[in-house]
Amino acid sequence: MKLPNSMLVRAVAGSSLVLLLILLVGLYLFERQAEHRAYAQQAERLRLHLYTLLAQAEFGSTLSMPVYLLDSRYEELGSGLMAWALDESGDIAWMSTSTPNPLSASILNGVEQMDRAPGEFSFVTLADASLHLAHYRVLWDAPSGMTRQTRFFVAETTQDLMVELDRMRGQVRLIAVVLFAVILMVQAIVVFWSTRPLKQLTTQIQDVERGVRVELSGEWPTELRPLSENLNILLRGEQDRRDRIRKTLGDLAHSLKTPLAVLKGLQTKDHTLALELHEQVNRMDEMVQWQLQRAVGGTRNVLSKTALAPVIERLRMTLLRVYSDRDLTIDGEVGDLFVRIDERDLLELLGNVMDNACKYCRSRVTVSAKTEGAVKVIFISDDGDGISPDLRSLLLERGERADRRQPGQGLGLALTVDIMSSYGGRVEITESELGGARVALWLR
Repeated sequence: MKLPNSMLVRAVAGSSLVLLLILLVGLYLFERQAEHRAYAQQAERLRLHLYTLLAQAEFGSTLSMPVYLLDSRYEELGSGLMAWALDESGDIAWMSTSTPNPLSASILNGVEQMDRAPGEFSFVTLADASLHLAHYRVLWDAPSGMTRQTRFFVAETTQDLMVELDRMRGQVRLIAVVLFAVILMVQAIVVFWSTRPLKQLTTQIQDVERGVRVELSGEWPTELRPLSENLNILLRGEQDRRDRIRKTLGDLAHSLKTPLAVLKGLQTKDHTLALELHEQVNRMDEMVQWQLQRAVGGTRNVLSKTALAPVIERLRMTLLRVYSDRDLTIDGEVGDLFVRIDERDLLELLGNVMDNACKYCRSRVTVSAKTEGAVKVIFISDDGDGISPDLRSLLLERGERADRRQPGQGLGLALTVDIMSSYGGRVEITESELGGARVALWLR
């Protein structure tokens, strides 16, 4: 059986199993000890009965016992207490009224097991007859000078003892169940209280993912303090790096904006040179924007988690407006899936791929997603002409420079590959079920 993937559930379940095992073992040992004690107490009573019979016996030429014994139960058949004596030859020398005559085979078998030296007590439990049997051998000198011996036996029923033991077992087991429930409840409270800081840590990390807070705060237990401090160091370093890169990118964009604008405004009488200049300036501007986006993609928030459906719907509405002159259909069915990626990077990724799909499709683009273990896969398919296998491998080659891309393909896919690589993901291009291209984005 596979345990749930939860520290809390495993802690409660594991400790509960250990507690249950301890209680069961303790209950078993207690019941065995109580049973042993009860039989020992009954054996002591039988020993006292034997002493009482010996005190009332008269040893002359033969054994003589009084008509009425001190315990009246000897006079009542079926009272549960019986006694008898055997002479040297094994014949009945005396028998109480309560003793069945003849003796049952079970009692006779028990008598054969009880052959002890004079002065020694012996006991045996006859389970099939529900009797506890005690034996004592006596040697005495007859008036004739002969040494005679008599074996005294006392038997008491164990039915009352078994009833009492069953009642005791029922009470003890009920107490054990109640005790187990109480201890389990207290244990669960203790475990929940002990793991409360983990719950708080999880909640604060989720707040960081949603952008509600920028770092962890609060008084943490000794065991969690190094983790929270290291996470805060990581978050601060991440934020500082993002701020530095954004500042650098802003400065770079501002520095390049004016020279590019000047180049675009240059006039020349040579039409061919003007076209070439205009094309190269546009290409430089495109490459600068691409490199800036690559740098932004490398500053992602490592804890960020973004809902996929709102981003796709936002892009779908935008692209429908952009391509409003075409009879275009964009379908997106991704459910409530979340992906661990910065929202701006996700917009850039899906925007580039969906824009390419809309640009080269005939009339339809579909977006779907699925989960494979810990990996989320997003599929963007179109019904266009598709991409040849040779071109697919060239477009997905890591580090492929913008100026070596194939005609008809913009920088969007190269940027997509680069951002996906920074997140440890990958991009695949295959043939779509619609007949065109299908781009698969694999995100961890």
